[in-house]
Amino acid sequence: MKSRDRIAATVGSNIRRLRLDRSLTLAGLAEQAGTSVRTLVEIESGRANASLATLGAIADALAVDFGRLTQPQEPGAVRTVRAADAPVAWSDDRGSEARLVLVSREPQSAELWHWLLKPGSRYQAKPDPDGTDVLIMVTRGTLAMTVDGQTSHLAAGTAGHIVSGTGYVLANPARAEAAFVLVHIPPAAARGRYTRAAAKPSNAS
Repeated sequence: MKSRDRIAATVGSNIRRLRLDRSLTLAGLAEQAGTSVRTLVEIESGRANASLATLGAIADALAVDFGRLTQPQEPGAVRTVRAADAPVAWSDDRGSEARLVLVSREPQSAELWHWLLKPGSRYQAKPDPDGTDVLIMVTRGTLAMTVDGQTSHLAAGTAGHIVSGTGYVLANPARAEAAFVLVHIPPAAARGRYTRAAAKPSNAS
């Protein structure tokens, strides 16, 4: 099975599992996510590769972080993932990309990302909830990190810490590509936002 097909199958399985766990019907989840039942059926069956906007809306409707939809449910205390097999969640026309490699167990939802920025590429991050921590470790090249109008240049082997609440910009001003690992940690107040007690019961299908 191709990597893209495996990702679609994982996403579909997770959405169905989370939907049933919340006692939501296909129609109920489709309505909350602003999509059609037909589209949702295609996604749950693994036959459709949903757009990031659609997956984001479904994640919001299920009250989970986006990354929770992409992670396979594997038994055991240890998981291993090749960064090259992780789903691409962002890319640009220069060949830059960001892959969501791992997400920690609920309710933490800390995310481990692998980024590659081509020369001249930049990423504008939207503001996160106050208290979000973003940890960055540059493994190759140079990364320009701008927060509140102040820019720091991180060389390979250098780490940075952003307490996000106002957004930030990641850019590659050099002539060689930049690679870095990013860990996104939500504030404690935003963790575990879904509980079984808060789920609205209905007939699941």
